[in-house]
Amino acid sequence: MLNKSFIWMSLFLVLPQILGILLAPTYQEMGMQAFSDPNNPINPLYYIFMLIIVTAFILVLVKIGLENVLRYLLIFAISVSFLLVLYPVFWYSIPIADYEGCIIIDIPYIITSLLTLACIGILLWYPEWYIVNLIGLVSAVGIIAILGISLGILPTFIILLALAIYDAISVYRTKHMIALADAVTKMKIPVLLVVPKKRNYSYIAQEGITKEIESGEREAMFMGVGDVVIPGVLAVSSYVFLPQYATRFGIPANVLTALCVILGIYCGFVVLMYFVSKGRPQAGLPFLNTGAILSYILAYITIYKNFTLGLI
Repeated sequence: MLNKSFIWMSLFLVLPQILGILLAPTYQEMGMQAFSDPNNPINPLYYIFMLIIVTAFILVLVKIGLENVLRYLLIFAISVSFLLVLYPVFWYSIPIADYEGCIIIDIPYIITSLLTLACIGILLWYPEWYIVNLIGLVSAVGIIAILGISLGILPTFIILLALAIYDAISVYRTKHMIALADAVTKMKIPVLLVVPKKRNYSYIAQEGITKEIESGEREAMFMGVGDVVIPGVLAVSSYVFLPQYATRFGIPANVLTALCVILGIYCGFVVLMYFVSKGRPQAGLPFLNTGAILSYILAYITIYKNFTLGLI
């Protein structure tokens, strides 16, 4: 199992979650929380409702043959998210030109806009796997950070459990997630991370994944960006919302808990890859979210020495 594809996919899973933790304070400083009350248990329901609506919308457009329209709509949405993700980074590191408190030139916004246009332009012109991965991973980092600062521990538990169940149903029962993955593969949209198994692999030439699944022969490994984002939200939420007192290891308790969550996610990933190696498509979130939640529970009880789990 420890081949290059596995190692690269491991990095694609772990690095965005670590970077999401590092960026969370900057996003908080800019007030980028999606919800005013992060501990409201109703918050995840809005996200889940929107996910179901968007998924249904995508499948309907694919069904009626409007893939090109859908592709440009999704690229526009990705452009907006890319802009939102990158702007805080440049805002934090590059000064804004102002005069007596009035902004004259928003240099970070200009740089972010140009970079976004360049990346989307390259994606449209040459959607090879490394371009798709770059945009998908950058977007994942920002989304992890934004959702992590927007959802407290209880809402995060709710969304992880709900989406794990939804993912299992959509892959094993209705199978519409496989149809969705096949559609976005054909459209070359950065919502799947791609790791080639062959040196001469071309994502541009990839027509879809359905035939590969049926034949059992795969030229690349695929993982949804959502499989990186959703479990990673618990790591950021742990870092942001848990108390920060020092532990015997010299690491703040919230940081140590967040790192334990990432370790748990990775353990879930290893189990997931074992089943993927058997040749059948697998729902990622049941494995990854379970690893995240179990490791959080174990870490919280061990570090904070109580059974409230930070839920109250």
